Amino acid sequence: MTRITQFTALALAISLLIPSLAQAGGVYKWVDEQGVVHYSDRPGTRTDAEEVAGVNARASEQERLAAEAVTLGGDQISAQMLQGLWCEHEMAIVGGASEPEERRIEWDFYEGDELQHRDLRSGRRVETTFSVERNQIRAESASLGTHRILRFNGESMELGVGEQIHRLRKGGC
Repeated sequence: MTRITQFTALALAISLLIPSLAQAGGVYKWVDEQGVVHYSDRPGTRTDAEEVAGVNARASEQERLAAEAVTLGGDQISAQMLQGLWCEHEMAIVGGASEPEERRIEWDFYEGDELQHRDLRSGRRVETTFSVERNQIRAESASLGTHRILRFNGESMELGVGEQIHRLRKGGC
């Protein structure tokens, strides 16, 4: 490649990159008077809005939640941290396309790698093995698949699958 061709290729690459960088806006976070956390692609008139480091406004909501989890602590979740009975009490669609759906599904993580998933309304039950890798729960059963751990604090967690967010709390339903 000649020097002129190399320079032209580099100039083209930079010109294609600049517009995408200009569109990649920050994400701002603030807490209102009722204690509700809000996110926006602009700080607006809020003086207490903080830019969330490393988060792109063009990213999906799940990517933003995962990035926030990393910025707030970044500890990797282990199978041992999940052990016990969890109640999936709600499923929501990213972006609020519909009202959250009430659920009654128990996730029972046993010592080692055993998982029992019970839908208390339909009676459907799945027993499988699972692993936790890079903050994702990977179930051996294809019907459960992989769930990304978006938030976790030991008493509650949010799991993401596609555009769904599953909310669980520690204990039975």
